[in-house]
Amino acid sequence: MCEFIFKICELAAFIAIIFTFLEMRKTRILDERAWVTPFDITTVTNNIQSNPSFFFKLLYKNTGKTPALNVNTWIAQSGRLDDIPTNHEGDPKSPNTGMLLVPDGIGHSTTTFHPLSESEVQAIKRGNGFYIWGITYYDDIFGKHHWTQFCFFPFLDGTGFGTPPIHNACDDADNNK
Repeated sequence: MCEFIFKICELAAFIAIIFTFLEMRKTRILDERAWVTPFDITTVTNNIQSNPSFFFKLLYKNTGKTPALNVNTWIAQSGRLDDIPTNHEGDPKSPNTGMLLVPDGIGHSTTTFHPLSESEVQAIKRGNGFYIWGITYYDDIFGKHHWTQFCFFPFLDGTGFGTPPIHNACDDADNNK
């Protein structure tokens, strides 16, 4: 009987070791994987034309310890918060379509596809709502696909940008706001 109890204890200890190992592996992957997130947004003036226009430049960075693969960032702008989707549909998930972003590497996206006119900038300064939002998709070296949503609005006095309470999330938080 004692031998049976001893074998049960050995089995329980072995199972506990396996679960501990799996948890340690999960923690290591989270610690070492790529983490791509926006860290700066600026307004850029285009003075090349006789009519100046304005666009936004978003910088994002891989703050993880390993490269981010197939990095794709989609950026848009809207005058209404209600126009910003609350999900992350549209994920390209196609292999090998984006860039490689090394640890501490920086990438950027812009809204040059729709520059703002001086009158649109003045409307924003008068208090009309305006949001720059989007999503970055990427893969880590462990084979997992990730996404990070972002959303910013310019301060009326032109001193910087804030973040609204929606569309600022990532797949690991998965609150999908």
